[in-house]
Amino acid sequence: MKELRIPSWTGLCDAGGKIILGLGNDIYQIAIAIVEGVETGAAKVTFNEADQDRKHRYGADGIIDLFPSLRSGIELREGDITEVAAPSLITRHWEMAEHSSTVLREALVTYFKPYITDSLANERTYEDTLVIHLRGGDALNEWAQIAWRPSPAPYEFYRDAIERSAKSEILIVTTPPQNGKMHPFVDRIGQEFGAEVQHGTLLEDFSVLINCSNLVLDFSTFGYTAALMNTSLKNVFISKYVDKKGRALLNDIHGDIGYTMPEIEGCRVHVYDYPDLAIKTGQPTKPLLGRGWRLATRDTVSGYAWDVRRSAFMQGGEEITGISCSSGFALPENPSAYGPQNAFHDGKTFWGGRANEQRWLALGIIDARAASLDQVVLEQGEQHFVTSVRIDAMDENGTWHEVGMVEGLRPGLNHILIADLVGGPPRLSTWSDAGDFGPPHDASCPEVITVIRGGLPGSGFGSYFFLEVVGLIEDCLAKGDENFVVIPKTDTASSYFPREGTPRVNLWSTFFEPINEHLLGCLDSSELIHTDYDLTLHVQQGRIKAWPFGEHVDGELDAWFRTNRNRGHAIVSRYFTPRDEITRRVQSLWRENFDSAGPVLGLHMRGTDKLAAGGRRIVESMEYLPSVESFMEQHPDGKIFVATDDSGLLDWLERTGVPVVCQEAFRSSGAAGLFDLPYDEGPEEHGREVLVDIYALARCDFLVHGLSSVVEAAMYLNPDLHDRSINLEYERPQLRPWHRMPGGGGELVRVT
Repeated sequence: MKELRIPSWTGLCDAGGKIILGLGNDIYQIAIAIVEGVETGAAKVTFNEADQDRKHRYGADGIIDLFPSLRSGIELREGDITEVAAPSLITRHWEMAEHSSTVLREALVTYFKPYITDSLANERTYEDTLVIHLRGGDALNEWAQIAWRPSPAPYEFYRDAIERSAKSEILIVTTPPQNGKMHPFVDRIGQEFGAEVQHGTLLEDFSVLINCSNLVLDFSTFGYTAALMNTSLKNVFISKYVDKKGRALLNDIHGDIGYTMPEIEGCRVHVYDYPDLAIKTGQPTKPLLGRGWRLATRDTVSGYAWDVRRSAFMQGGEEITGISCSSGFALPENPSAYGPQNAFHDGKTFWGGRANEQRWLALGIIDARAASLDQVVLEQGEQHFVTSVRIDAMDENGTWHEVGMVEGLRPGLNHILIADLVGGPPRLSTWSDAGDFGPPHDASCPEVITVIRGGLPGSGFGSYFFLEVVGLIEDCLAKGDENFVVIPKTDTASSYFPREGTPRVNLWSTFFEPINEHLLGCLDSSELIHTDYDLTLHVQQGRIKAWPFGEHVDGELDAWFRTNRNRGHAIVSRYFTPRDEITRRVQSLWRENFDSAGPVLGLHMRGTDKLAAGGRRIVESMEYLPSVESFMEQHPDGKIFVATDDSGLLDWLERTGVPVVCQEAFRSSGAAGLFDLPYDEGPEEHGREVLVDIYALARCDFLVHGLSSVVEAAMYLNPDLHDRSINLEYERPQLRPWHRMPGGGGELVRVT
């Protein structure tokens, strides 16, 4: 991938006789490089070379001295650097008139600001204060005023801004007097309105401008770039400037091309055009084309976040590219982790969206050219997703307009078809088997892909998603086939699907990260071989099993179980990764109950429909009690975790007075299978609760259990539990592993 390396800076500032860096010019140049880097797929933007050039030529500090966190450059995306190139360089003030303030703002807020936030002098937002930036220093030089600098805005501009803002406090930020010269309006505003004056260090002044809520801008890249990164703005006042050669730095006060501010949600932008004092007003017309497209919503199920794994704005089968924009994201100090750019390329990263101050969540793309839109691809996370979005288009003036609303969105992939940008609302496409697994990937596709579908009708969660999938993956690997994906059948796995009438999804991705995710985009182009798990396989000699039904076991059962568990571990440790939601739920359960405890004994108490599968019996509650009492006697500081599908078994255990911990979950009683019962949270929540139990059992120090696929799944995750567990359905003496005996081992007791 490419590194964009800025070779030199333009502009210096002589403040009070001291040469310092032209900070605003430097940041503006970096913004241009970021935009170019994002559009061309570059990995990073660096500027060490530019800083060294300035030190060599002028002996002046550089931006890296001010913000040491920028020393390694700005990361745009992950990747190895294979070439170095220079971005477009800005050398003249009027070149600002060629760029979109909207695009520059998104570039700086998303990629640059996170690197400098920790170095700022303060975070105060000055909500009751109008901050006025007056450019002093070299801007007051006679040569600059005659040769090129735009004439200062008239005093009426400042008076009108002060009156419109209706703020009781006024703070003027300006550079110290130079050779006795100071901006002529400093004293005048101070006398008429009682303003305070600040001329502090670069960081002190910049910190005010980048954080304040109400701001009046002078012609200055120092103030302008700070304002572009300011996410607290409620009011901003700016004048349309014209240089000494008659070149307007803003052609249209309603637009965003040139020296101006973009339209910002929650902020009123006042643009003044002299000499006729035309102030930006009016409602722009609805666009037919968009220079940018975004999805906006307040309808997130988690109330604060929105995870998007992939988004694409499409026209004629081509993805519209540009610079990403968003309302915000998690870990803003590290944009590469959860920044909006992650949603616009394939990979394992995603946009971890966060709302702005107005509680809006938004994700979009801004392009330099106008483009129409006919489809949006949106792949959402499983926990932080939205059910409806508003589609917005940016017009040629940089203003966002609502195009239409889309409802009925679900976790996973959604295809939104745009019927007509003006004549009709967008609509959701109908679900199809091929439309559920993401847009095509660039990677080359194999000729044949094996689709592992499972599964025996009526299988419980542990059997369907662990035992049967593990066995089918073993079959593939035994044939040297690594080109397989897991997509459960919709008929036999229907016990765990969301309610009827909701979009069908790849159910595997409801609980786990995709296996061989890179192949999901090849399902339309490769030949597919479907492999199912049926009763013939289920009883076949030598297959991996949860207990030895249909097997003739030579020798000890212990060796048979150990072999099966090691086989399961080899597959699960390589291919099974739970969704983040599952991991967080397990971590929360453990942190709240076990972090400060001694050893943890896990009890798996399988009841309900257990007798439906042959070769097992329901272990009665009282059979667990001797092991529980023995464990608590040996470890008074220990705790007990219970995983069960049967409310009756749990009630009995709690009535004995044994202190136990279990997750809040839906449970059954009698002989009805848990997944056959209605549940207000939806059938898929059954599966999530079982999976949390499995991963929690795998964390325990010891287990007491009967025969069950859930227990075997926990053993696949943590095979060390094989030597630290008691199976109450064994018909032989077993060691109580929590008794430490001289020479190792434990207390040998008969537990049947």
